[in-house]
Amino acid sequence: MKGREIRVGVIGIGKMGSYHIRNLAKRVSNARVVAVMDVDQANANAITAECSGSKSFTSADALITNPDVEAVVITTPDQTHAELTLACLEVYKPGLCEKPLATNVENAERVFQAEVAKGRRLVQVGFMREFDPPHR
Repeated sequence: MKGREIRVGVIGIGKMGSYHIRNLAKRVSNARVVAVMDVDQANANAITAECSGSKSFTSADALITNPDVEAVVITTPDQTHAELTLACLEVYKPGLCEKPLATNVENAERVFQAEVAKGRRLVQVGFMREFDPPHR
C-alpha cells in the first residue's frame, strides 16, 4: 500500500546530494523532490530538470521555510550542518543531515537540545557505514 507522499527539499547538490535526489526519485515511492538548493545555481537548475515539478532555490533558509517542503536533506559542507539542522528544527521540519551533525561537540549539543525542546524526533544523521560489515 502506498502511503501519503512526502515532499522533500535537498540542500547541496554535489555528489552526495545528487545521490540522495536520485534515490528519492527512483527508489522511495512515497517521496517527491520538490526543491533543491546549491551555491552553483547551474547545478541546481540542471538537477531540477531530472525532478519534474521541483524548484531551484538560491537560499537554504528559503528552501527550509518554503511551505511546499515537508522534510529536508542536508548534504552541504560539514561546517554548515549544525546551523541548517537548527533551521529545520526551528520550523519543525524533519531533516536528514549527512555526517557529521556538527564539527564540534558544542554545536552538536545545541542541535540535540533544540530537538529535545521540540518534543519530538526530527533529526537523523546519515551514516550508512555503521551497517557496513567490513567497516565494523
